[in-house]
Amino acid sequence: MDEKFDRSIYEDSISLICGKLLGQGISRSVYQFNFDDTKVVKIERPGFFQNVIEAEIWSQIASNKAYSKWFAPCSYLSLNGRILIQDKCENIDSLPDKVPNILCDLALDNWGKLPNGKIVVRDYGVNDIIPRLMHDHKSPVLEDVDNLDQLENESLTLQDHLP
Repeated sequence: MDEKFDRSIYEDSISLICGKLLGQGISRSVYQFNFDDTKVVKIERPGFFQNVIEAEIWSQIASNKAYSKWFAPCSYLSLNGRILIQDKCENIDSLPDKVPNILCDLALDNWGKLPNGKIVVRDYGVNDIIPRLMHDHKSPVLEDVDNLDQLENESLTLQDHLP
C-alpha cells in the first residue's frame, strides 16, 4: 500500500475512536473514547510498553478482589499494544488515607475516581511488581500515605494471606 494512504487510514481511525484529549504523559496520550464515555483510549508512542504492562497486570488481578479494587479496569489492548481502552477515572484532589504498599508511585495524577466512587490507580504501566507478588501468593498491606518511609522498601512489605 501507498505510505500516504496508510497514514490517512491511521489518522481517520484515531479520529473515529478518540474524542477530546484528556492528558499526556511521557509515553502516552489519553483521549475520551468516542463509543463509550465511561472509557478512555490510551495511545502509546513506539518503543514503550506501558499499555501492554497495564493490560497484563489487569488480566492477572481482575479476579482477585484484594488487588483489583485498587486498579482501573482495562477492556481492550490492540494487537501491537499501542492502543489500550480502560475505564475512565475522574481526577481527584487527594489520595486515600491508606494505599497498598505494592503501589509505590503515589503521584496524584496516576490516581482517579471510578463512577462508583472508588479511588483507584489509573496509570500503572511502569509497575512490574504485582505479577511477582501474585505468583508468590502475597496480599497487599495497607500503609499510611503520610508515612512515605514505609514505601521506600521497594514495596516488599507483604503479608501472606494463605493459611
